[in-house]
Amino acid sequence: MKTNRMMTAAAVLLGAMTFTAAIAHAQDNMGDMSGHSHAGHQHMMMSNDAMMMADNGSAPMAAHRVSGEVKKIDLAKGEIKIRHEAIAHLDMMAMTMVFKAKDKADLANLKVGDRITFQAESLGGVITAIEIKKQ
Repeated sequence: MKTNRMMTAAAVLLGAMTFTAAIAHAQDNMGDMSGHSHAGHQHMMMSNDAMMMADNGSAPMAAHRVSGEVKKIDLAKGEIKIRHEAIAHLDMMAMTMVFKAKDKADLANLKVGDRITFQAESLGGVITAIEIKKQ
């Protein structure tokens, strides 16, 4: 009976030490990605976009490229309907949808059925296709 309690206590202690070591390791690996509030109680994580900002903070240094297929183009409205893969940074699953084109000139050389890559961003609440490139 006494041996079982000692073994249980040892197992609990070992588990707690392993958990504590894992947390310490994770915190060490966070490096520059974490910060503390002035009170020292809150941790915050920088978003991927914040980590990729240029020194002047004006634009991301690396784009989130997405592949898709052109389904419809409306040059007058500056819109393009794309069947696209999942867009992780916008939390969107793969689907077919209409995007506003940031630059109408990107639409000029495209036709229905073209395979493309583009960057999708939410600009002023409007999901916008940026830097549309024919594959």
